[in-house]
Amino acid sequence: MKTRNLIFQFLFCVTGMQLLIAHTLSGQDTIYLDNPSFEDIPRAGTAYTPSIVGWNDCGHALFPGETPPDIHPVPAHAWDVSMQSFDGKTYLGLVVRYNGTYESVSQKLTQVLKKDKCYSFSAFLARSDSYRSGTMRSNAKLENFISPAVLRIWGGNKSCDLAELLGQSYPVDHANWKEYNFVLWPKEDYSFITIAAYFADDADAGYNGHVMVDNLSQITEMECK
Repeated sequence: MKTRNLIFQFLFCVTGMQLLIAHTLSGQDTIYLDNPSFEDIPRAGTAYTPSIVGWNDCGHALFPGETPPDIHPVPAHAWDVSMQSFDGKTYLGLVVRYNGTYESVSQKLTQVLKKDKCYSFSAFLARSDSYRSGTMRSNAKLENFISPAVLRIWGGNKSCDLAELLGQSYPVDHANWKEYNFVLWPKEDYSFITIAAYFADDADAGYNGHVMVDNLSQITEMECK
């Protein structure tokens, strides 16, 4: 009888721990992005190009006259880009330009990023060895957009709202895909996320560069450290 009671007590404790763990995990929010690997028809971004599936182009509002982001890889190696995707069939190319403009995309989140909560997030980033494109100053003469750019992650409460910078990568200078991990720690509640290419912190002026983006992770609540 004593042995049976000990077994019951042990099983009760194990069950209690399982319920506690399940309750703790259920209290952590996981936010899933729409089209996190940028699966769409490969194409150059033009004034008449529709927005990427699941994402809004921010360039039309921020920098009228500049083209929106591109979806790679395009057949016949357009822009002299031959990289393959890390996940799925396509990936996103974001550029920064000599005139201080840059490309970015935004989407509404399925759950709010909560003030003073911490979240884990990751992205696979790379840089093509060549990225030849026209510019506002000379669309006929192609320029090589190969200077390393960074990826910025913004929180906001409307599409393309740059209310708070939540994360930034190092300048991406490698042709192979690498995973970059971020901890997002918002100071306010945000219902939108924007990802943008931007200039390296030590840059004195605008330059032509780019970053390739693929396989964004879900945004998962974590313990703040």
